[in-house]
Amino acid sequence: EFSWDPGVAALRVSAAEAVDPTADIDPLLARWQAVAASNPEPVRRRISARVRAQAYVEAEELMGALRDRAPGPGTDALEVALLVALGRLDQAASLAPPDVAARITARRQLASNPAEVPASLSPEDPAVFLVAGEVAMWRKLSAEALGAADAAVAVAPQSAEAQVLRARALESLGRAHQASEAWAKAWELDPGLSGGPMESGRIASTFTYVEAGEHPEALDE
Repeated sequence: EFSWDPGVAALRVSAAEAVDPTADIDPLLARWQAVAASNPEPVRRRISARVRAQAYVEAEELMGALRDRAPGPGTDALEVALLVALGRLDQAASLAPPDVAARITARRQLASNPAEVPASLSPEDPAVFLVAGEVAMWRKLSAEALGAADAAVAVAPQSAEAQVLRARALESLGRAHQASEAWAKAWELDPGLSGGPMESGRIASTFTYVEAGEHPEALDE
């Protein structure tokens, strides 16, 4: 049957998107995933759609298939980000590289005591401002997050992550034009960010896309 041919399945997805870019194509992606046993693309796209919908539990359920098809840093980055979003911080820290694990721990500590720099971070480390900004975004304190992002940019002007945080804070404040400029600067500094964490595989940057703030209890354990 032609519908079970991987090439045809991929074409059906493309055709459906061309007809209606807003349509739910998950059934077609699932069919593509089923017939293309080694291709990670349909799995990535199904996970991306769930992340956009903040359906993190469903996204995590697909991670096993993605690990089988595309093991490596990009997949690890996505799993860490999803675990953070789900509030499973200890598990996320156990899978993350040491510097990212320190960020996860610092995020929890800073949320509990915003006035004290977490012991896992140096006061001179730009990550202090990034974590502070992440926590401020979780608390819906956009102006405070922007201040933290500006401080991060001042001490680390080549940090794409600082520009992403700044862009998100500006978007939250309704300053769309400045947000667009910040996004452009982030992509200039790191073109790998143009596809977001799904494609870039940058673990630290995933925190600016998938926020633990969707599950506030994650910081109160």
